[in-house]
This record gives sequence, C-alpha cells and structure tokens, in this order.
Amino acid sequence: MPWPAAIGDVVYFSALAHHVERSRPGTVARHQRYIDALQATGVGVVLGHFKRRQVTCPSCGRTTPRFEEKETDVAIASRLLDPATLAGFQAALLVTGDTDLAPAVATAVACRSPLHVAVAFPFGRANRQLRQVAHVTVRLKREHYVRHQLPQRVTVPGGGTVERPPEWVP
Repeated sequence: MPWPAAIGDVVYFSALAHHVERSRPGTVARHQRYIDALQATGVGVVLGHFKRRQVTCPSCGRTTPRFEEKETDVAIASRLLDPATLAGFQAALLVTGDTDLAPAVATAVACRSPLHVAVAFPFGRANRQLRQVAHVTVRLKREHYVRHQLPQRVTVPGGGTVERPPEWVP
C-alpha cells in the first residue's frame, strides 16, 4: 500500500459509565466533554452502553453486581466489515488491545482484499491474537499521546468550549 495515505473517517467507539458516578463523581461529565471535543473536530462517535449483571463467587457463593460494556465491539466489527462503509477505503486502523475484535479483523483481512488492516495497541496493551491476524501492528508510546493531544481549547457547536484537562498537559 502506498504511503502517505489520506485520512477518511475517524470514529470513536465507547460507552458512558454511568454506574461509576457514585464512586467517581464527574466521570460521565468528563467523558461527555471529551466526546463533545471529538465531535467538534469532525470525529464520529458511536456509543454502546453498560449492562449490569450478577456474578457469583465460586468459592464463597456471594453475589455481586458487575457491569459489562455492550455493543461497542459489535459496532466496531460491523463498521469494519460493512462493504458500503469500506468500499472506498484501502486501509483501516483500529486503536485497540481488545482480543474480542480478532475475529472481525481476521474476517476483514480474509474477505476485503485489498483492504489492509492495522492495529495500534494503546500504551501498555498488546495481544498476540490481534498481532497474528492484522497486516500490521504498532505499539503506541506515552510520547505519542503527548504529541497528538487535542488543542488546549476546542469550540463546540453552539459556541461553548471544552478545555483540555490539566492532567493531560505533558
């Protein structure tokens, strides 16, 4: 594949963790501000949700609630495998370390030739399954995050602004 390549669509897939608000107030608001800033810069956003389920400890029998992110992996896989979406693309880059996406990457690689699929592992994450099925993998380093942050202030639709949190400043 010839480089440099032009960037087409950039899409952020996530879910708002409303269930952590009690223990970490402001989590959802901070995440929503980040999403607002992304959208203001032209990034598409697809949100899944969290589902509560009860998990029983096999040793003591105690039941406790757990929250699982739902629909995010399926949304990513659907986007990756959607012929209408990817008809004009030569490459897809996934920033993930989630092994659940390995079957979708393998299918895209097998079925969508000449689509090249690259996976960028977030800082501190990687896995063998994605490395084996993608055409190319790279490991993001801390300095990549520092060099490629959103601007200090992003103007969002309606005229408001979103400030980059101070803890993001290198």
